Amino acid sequence: SDLTEIITSEIVTHCADCAAPVITAGNRASDGKVTLKWKAVYGAAKYEIYRATARDGEYVRQYTTTSTSYTNTTSKANVTYYYKVMALATRTASANSAFSNVAARTCDLAAPVVKASNNAETGKVVLTWKPIEGAAKYEVYRSGTKNGTYSLYCTTTGTSYTNTSASAGSTYYYKVRAIGYDGRAGSYSAIKERTCDCARPVVKISLNNGDPRLTWDKVYNADSYTVYRATTANGTYSKMYTTKYTSYTNTSAVAGKTYYYKVVANCSRSSYATSAYSNVVHILAK
Repeated sequence: SDLTEIITSEIVTHCADCAAPVITAGNRASDGKVTLKWKAVYGAAKYEIYRATARDGEYVRQYTTTSTSYTNTTSKANVTYYYKVMALATRTASANSAFSNVAARTCDLAAPVVKASNNAETGKVVLTWKPIEGAAKYEVYRSGTKNGTYSLYCTTTGTSYTNTSASAGSTYYYKVRAIGYDGRAGSYSAIKERTCDCARPVVKISLNNGDPRLTWDKVYNADSYTVYRATTANGTYSKMYTTKYTSYTNTSAVAGKTYYYKVVANCSRSSYATSAYSNVVHILAK
């Protein structure tokens, strides 16, 4: 009988590669840094992120993560970067994915962190913030309501702004953003709410029939003034009197004693608009 020869090939085994991630790029609002995200790849244990400064440039590994997102904290404002991601297989390196699509993204300017206060002399609202990397200037916006329309009030190369048009007793809402040298705008700061204070009174003192008499000019939008007194310059000041007038005579002063006084201006429009204390004046009662 005929013999049939059966020839068998060697068995070849190969694990399927991980799929290439599909990445999208954005910016983190707080500091403008580039962010990447992608969906989990089946069979992947972790992911390697690569970056270049040109689409066809040299891609350098930046980070390895088990997460499906990445924030490039070393990215610099106004610089455009190119990213790709590789999925690393759980079982064997030979099953690592191909590189993802290339995602290009420019690092944004950070949002300023704004602090609000009041100028002690004038009561006007003062905004301050730290310099933002890559910023050429800053835009300051103001609204009369938190969710209202914000108008551009100032463009400055500095890191502070005094709202000289603010009116004592009125509350305003502010936000600031940085503008890069290429004209790109960063994210707005958090909204800061602040009430404009009354200006501090400037007090003069004299004697009226031996009694200390205080006088000051009218303060815009102030409807009353409160007088405080102490017996030493750095002592405890007690409230003496509140008046709608621009003078006060301390008829209870004891002859031969020296008294120290300071005054604040009060605004009926807002309890938050009281002025800073005036200058301290003193005199010997007779």
